[in-house]
Parts: sequence; C-alpha cells; structure tokens
Amino acid sequence: MVDVKIEDSVCFLTFKGKGRLNLLGRELFEELERALDETRDERARVVILRGHGDIFSAGIDLNEMKEFSPEEAESFIRLLDGTMKKVMSLPKPVIAQIRGYCLGGGLELALSCDIRVASENSSFGLPEIRVGVPSVIKASLLLPTVGIGRARELILTGETIDAEEALRIGLVNKLSPDDRLDEDTMEMARKFLKLSPYIVQVQKEVLYRWISSLDEQSIKAFSLCFRTHYPRRWMEAFLEKREP
Repeated sequence: MVDVKIEDSVCFLTFKGKGRLNLLGRELFEELERALDETRDERARVVILRGHGDIFSAGIDLNEMKEFSPEEAESFIRLLDGTMKKVMSLPKPVIAQIRGYCLGGGLELALSCDIRVASENSSFGLPEIRVGVPSVIKASLLLPTVGIGRARELILTGETIDAEEALRIGLVNKLSPDDRLDEDTMEMARKFLKLSPYIVQVQKEVLYRWISSLDEQSIKAFSLCFRTHYPRRWMEAFLEKREP
C-alpha cells in the first residue's frame, strides 16, 4: 500500500510493505511506481518519502525472492531500477525520512532520494551478499555518496552501520532524535520552498544526467545468480537463522 497526501506544498509519500519490517516486494514497487505520478501535482513542491510505522524498510522480502527463476529475478530487478530512476528524475526534491532499519532495497530506495534525514535509532546496510545475491542497480549510488573505499567495505561485507556512522561518512544528511524527526524533516523541506521551482527542476535534471546510468551488466549478473543454488540456499539459511 502506498499513501499520497499533499499538504502545505509538501507531498507525503508513505509506503507500507509486508509486516513490521516493512519488507518490499513486486506488488509494492508496482504501486509505488504508479503513486510517483501523483507527486507531480503542481501543488507539491517537495516530496517526503517514508515507510509506514517505525521502520523505513528492512529490504526485499526474501520469502518472495528466494523462489525467483532467472527470468523472474531479471524482471524484478528491472522493476526496482525503473521505480528508483523515477524517484531520481522527479522534477522536485525528494527527501527520505528514515526510522529504524534501512537495509538492502530499502537503502537503495533511500539513496535514490536527494536528501536523507534519519532518526538516531536508524541503521543502514546492504546485506545482499550475506543472502546469496550481489548488490546491484542503485547500490551504485553508495560509491559517490560515501566514497569508494567505504562503499566497497559495506557492499563486500554486508555489514550494518548505526546512525552516527552513517552521518559521519555522509550517507545521511541530518540526524534527529526520534521525537523530532517529523519536525526536522519539515525544516529540511521548507528550505526548498524558498527556491524557484523552475530552477530547482532544471538543477535536478542536470544532477540526474550526472549520476544516472543503467548498468545492464549488473542486472544480468543478478539474474545469473539465480541459475545457481546459492540464492535459495543462503536466503533459506538466513530466514532460519542458521549457517548456509
């Protein structure tokens, strides 16, 4: 489920995935892609993207992903890539408001946003390598965001970092106490309301050209992994809390 609400020139885009961990799947991304069209409403000059409840998202639903055929894996990753590119190319600033876990596909979604405002209890990571698949598509944005050395470490180890470390390396733009997160996110949004919408749109188009690319090889690499037994074995082990 994705809820879209426009209030005082700000569009609040709230997505609700599976369970308390706000897990992401095909149905959610298809709905999110449709909902993004509503954010183009001229009444909205800034978009705030947030997860339902107290967790942004702990990533892709492994129960869904472990059953993918190679063709389904490629189709799914192309859907994610298209949705995240749509976030990146919106003609207005997009702020990710992050509480709790921001992992895997959830972190890639947050990286697709222009700004990230996070609560002090949030945590970040790309644990894909630990569940038998590579990090692809918008994980590539981690490199220019935090630097290639730190990005390599996070992607190759799949480790999770806390909010303080995320702020220190530049993964998030602002850190807030949980009870001030809404207020601090709105404070960030109001900065954009003082600017010319036309010039902001032009600047976003320039930024998008700088950082946008479709890495066909990374998409193919993801789907090829599903021709092996590794994704299913590692995901089942992760879900059962045991060694693969």
